[in-house]
Amino acid sequence: MKALRHQAHFFPRLFSAEKRLSTNAAICAIFKAFSAKGNLLVPMNSRGIFCFVLLLAFFALEARFLNEAGSQETQLRKAGEIAFELEKAGFARALMENSVDSAIGQELKEGIAKNLEPKEIKESVNQRLAMLFQKMESGYSEGISVKFCHDCMDLQFLNENSSVFAGNAGKATIAAQYCFTGGIKKDKKIEAEISGKSAKLVFSMPIGYCIEATAAK
Repeated sequence: MKALRHQAHFFPRLFSAEKRLSTNAAICAIFKAFSAKGNLLVPMNSRGIFCFVLLLAFFALEARFLNEAGSQETQLRKAGEIAFELEKAGFARALMENSVDSAIGQELKEGIAKNLEPKEIKESVNQRLAMLFQKMESGYSEGISVKFCHDCMDLQFLNENSSVFAGNAGKATIAAQYCFTGGIKKDKKIEAEISGKSAKLVFSMPIGYCIEATAAK
């Protein structure tokens, strides 16, 4: 009974200290403790079973530490993959924004040069945008997919939710401005989801988005 009472007091101290040691150091500490205590801890006829149980505990501790190390490595690798995909998606979004600005500006200048009416310029711009959005969806970047909202590539939707104003900007210059209005209720959106395997970004033309261009008469 005296040996068992001593054993009960010994284990809490040992395992609280083990938390501050590596697995191998903890194993060495336990064996040293048993060697020092000798017969006071475990009767001779119980040592075989006790050592077997202790060995299983050592394997469990080692497996736990290895599992935790593997989990951390996996998490770091996953974080790196997500960061790389976010960078690619961000680059794709920047290219999309520049492409949209450029396409609208070019159509405005061509409309002015052709002396088109504002309604005709608007239809020309929106037709160019619908084609551009379809091209972006078809495969914009390796490992990145682009998906626009259901109505975004519909020419009628674009015409109903945008406007073009044109007028003199000087004696020999005409200015034209294209705006996405969002409709009468200002509740329509042009959005696209840019997705990688583990990361997503959103491209959008916000309500009130405008591009202006000028050209000679």
